Amino acid sequence: MAKKDGPLGAKEGIKAMDTISSGKRMRRRYQINGISCGSCVSKVKKVLESHPEIGKTEIFLAPKGATIITMKRKLSIEDIQKQLNELEGYTITKIIQDNN
Repeated sequence: MAKKDGPLGAKEGIKAMDTISSGKRMRRRYQINGISCGSCVSKVKKVLESHPEIGKTEIFLAPKGATIITMKRKLSIEDIQKQLNELEGYTITKIIQDNN
């Protein structure tokens, strides 16, 4: 039986997902720099999910720092970074999907 990489079943699953809207929620892909271990994942997840407009955050260690955020409404990268600034050493960038 093949081992699955993360909840999506394959690393490629993260690449395939850019923005998905389901009802009123949006899922967007980001890269969070500064993630290096499970403790980092827990801290960042807790801080992001404390934002009233963020419903769920999935952070992966492979590839390191790949993140999917489910939002109740669209937040700007600046809004998310502001939330992340509660912790030191983390920055976020949006992952642009390569259509090649």
